[in-house]
Amino acid sequence: MFHQELGTEAGNNDPTYLTHAARANLREHFLSAEAGLTGVNFGIAETGGIVVCTNEGNADLGTSLPPLHIACMGIEKIIPKLEHLGVFTRLLARSAIGSPTTTYTSHFHQPRPGGELHIVIVDNGRSEILANDDFYQSLRCIRCGACMNTCPVYRRSSGHSYSYVIPGPIGSTLGPSRDIKKHSSMAFACTTCGSCSNVCPVKINLHEQLVLQRRRAFDQGALKPGKKMGLLAMRFLTQHPALFDLSGKVLRKVIPILPQGFGQHTAGDAPGVIYRKRQHKVSRKCTVAVRRTKHEQPRAYSGKNPPVPPGGARTAGYPCCAVCTVR
Repeated sequence: MFHQELGTEAGNNDPTYLTHAARANLREHFLSAEAGLTGVNFGIAETGGIVVCTNEGNADLGTSLPPLHIACMGIEKIIPKLEHLGVFTRLLARSAIGSPTTTYTSHFHQPRPGGELHIVIVDNGRSEILANDDFYQSLRCIRCGACMNTCPVYRRSSGHSYSYVIPGPIGSTLGPSRDIKKHSSMAFACTTCGSCSNVCPVKINLHEQLVLQRRRAFDQGALKPGKKMGLLAMRFLTQHPALFDLSGKVLRKVIPILPQGFGQHTAGDAPGVIYRKRQHKVSRKCTVAVRRTKHEQPRAYSGKNPPVPPGGARTAGYPCCAVCTVR
């Protein structure tokens, strides 16, 4: 991208070189801009001022160089008094990056001499969320990102896998609250482990909201027919324990004899599932056949190799495959 857009040397991925190239290009845009648009971390009702917290300094350039500063904020960013600001800035920085404060904490109370300052306060559906007893707590969010850092789904899928502009657990409840038809699938990208609720500095019940968003999507017909039929089938099974146990017994017999292609990247590769012995040839040093049963730990059957340790083959010092590192 740098080579195509900025004309940098093809194949040069040196961070320092790319940083200087980006700085040289962006600085011209900052110097020639006629207006700077920023967000707002906190708006203080007592003083009428706004606060913008950053670590990069781009917001300060965007507000200092152009003659016009436009600050856009949601209604949930307003706090009552100036004395409350210190609590929120410490919560934000410590929950986001573990530092006492952000690198830049900029206060704006009036336009700079000769300039203009416009503050745009946006509702955009927030009043409806505030009136909802199930989801109003999501408006407490200070955008620290702690829930994203701890979420096992987000850490493996990244933000581009979400359909809403805000990813992670908080986006998975804000998105459906904004448009349940468009973002109905987001709440299902959750293991309901509760880690997000545990680390949230403002104590939003995120995992509970995601379960409620799933029910909402089902009740309002926002799910695809296939997913809805699957949920109905699962509900029927869980309501009949004997049938549920029978289904489990049948699957435990069927899964081990399925062709290898069916089990690839599916439940057959999950820990604790019984499946037939396979050969995973990654290198001559790692030809491992693993059988998982209820009482048996994974073992290496490649001759001179030692038994696979609990951490997987990687901890034993030789190359590994996906099965080796499941545990």
